[in-house]
Amino acid sequence: MEPRPAPCQLALPLNSSANSVVRERSRKVLVVRQGGGGGIGRIEVLVMDMLRGLRKRRQLAYEGMARVPDQGRQASKIAFAVKVLARFLVWRPDVVIVAHVNHGILALAMRMLHPRARQVFLVYGWDVWFGLSRMRRKALEQADAIWSISEYTTDRLAQATGIAAERVKLLAPGLTMEQADALAKPSNGAFRNAGDRWLLSVARLDAGEQQKGIDHVLKAVSRLKRQLPDVRYRIVGHGSDLQRLEGIARDLGIDDRVEFLGVVNDLELAEIYSSCDVFVLPSGQEGFGMVFIEAMAAGKPVIAARAGAIPEVVVDGQTGLLVGYGDDAALADAIARLFADPELRSRLGSAGRQRFRERFSFDRVMARFDELLGELITPWHESVATRET
Repeated sequence: MEPRPAPCQLALPLNSSANSVVRERSRKVLVVRQGGGGGIGRIEVLVMDMLRGLRKRRQLAYEGMARVPDQGRQASKIAFAVKVLARFLVWRPDVVIVAHVNHGILALAMRMLHPRARQVFLVYGWDVWFGLSRMRRKALEQADAIWSISEYTTDRLAQATGIAAERVKLLAPGLTMEQADALAKPSNGAFRNAGDRWLLSVARLDAGEQQKGIDHVLKAVSRLKRQLPDVRYRIVGHGSDLQRLEGIARDLGIDDRVEFLGVVNDLELAEIYSSCDVFVLPSGQEGFGMVFIEAMAAGKPVIAARAGAIPEVVVDGQTGLLVGYGDDAALADAIARLFADPELRSRLGSAGRQRFRERFSFDRVMARFDELLGELITPWHESVATRET
């Protein structure tokens, strides 16, 4: 459980006048988290950081409760549900952010126990693209709000469930200030070998997610091994597909220019981004793609697939190059084009960093989060304005 914050001090709203004081009771927000890593885990951390930031402008208290990662046993799920419901009954929050549809049954139980608590669901991608169980769909339908990380996911949710797209609000994610600051730092050379130029992919290497396209990058690198003998390829990530990908690299005769780095810490990851020349991930199914905004924050040009929500993040010809998913020839051409044109790499990377700052920085995303949260909290205001005499 997230540490419970200290009581908030009185804060004046931005539109308050000098001769008035607004007293507003503290609003309580409970976040029911999925826990774990990956893009969803990073977005959950972002939500907690935004709530921490909003305490400076709202009378707000918050708590987060997450299931321990890899606790798949039914008994563990039941224990977590009991823990959440017990805290919910004692604390009686004004708003519950349900950070994954997996907690749909919990949301229905909370609705029965405290009907006035406003509920909002966060939806991402695969969690809702292919339909929902009856209980999870019912939980979404009864929610006061649904926040989606992309328009693409909104459309797929509407198609799969019949929930009106108009009910769903866009909350595109971003990076925490610490993540963005680390990615903006210049390389210290720790992951840079003299004379080499680097491609980089960051992805979960799971056998069930082969659509990430790492195998297609390996094939493109093989096509270019004579044309670009100094280009090497790093892959950050781990999972059950690692052995297959290592085998592909060996079979293609490029294992001497491919590095599988496995799991790295945040500081190492920031340095690896800074050390690369081009970021590439031609994934065919992304609900958003947090790694793309990481690359953009680092000022790196991006090569990606024209699929899923990726075109909402990477602007073709402006912040990167988009190719058809699975088109190895087009992917190789895009890689060759960027390595042949340092000016183009620089222009795309600079534009990507600017787009990150304008659309996906912590302040921008928190402003949108504040707006959406305010739509849930505003009807609950019990404030009293007293004019000074």
